[in-house]
Amino acid sequence: MNRQQVSDLICSYVHAWEQQDLDWALGVLAEEIVIVENDGSVYNGLEEFKAWFQDWHAPPNSGRVRRWQIYRILFDEQTLQAAVDWEFECAFEGRDYVFPGASLLDFSGGLITRIQEYRMDKDQHRPYSTHH
Repeated sequence: MNRQQVSDLICSYVHAWEQQDLDWALGVLAEEIVIVENDGSVYNGLEEFKAWFQDWHAPPNSGRVRRWQIYRILFDEQTLQAAVDWEFECAFEGRDYVFPGASLLDFSGGLITRIQEYRMDKDQHRPYSTHH
């Protein structure tokens, strides 16, 4: 796999969430996918992923990804691992969320095999800046 193939897989996964398209997401994930969300939730395999994706979008959660902006993708062709820097905006359970984060991804056989998500606080500050 090369950088362009990996970038295409990552962008397809993001767009699948933005478009609420389960089949699109399933097309880029390996059967043995492991997803570790930033809240500690772990989804093993496509069946657990499908249940999560469907529940996240259905009432009462009624989740909707409004924007998932990718800023940077770093890819190591030796290990088939990528790091992605992004900002995520969604509505979930009637509340709006916006936060930056990062993902670590593993690939094999032309598919994503693991995604590990990390979330940062939206309100960033400079505690040692001389300009308050």
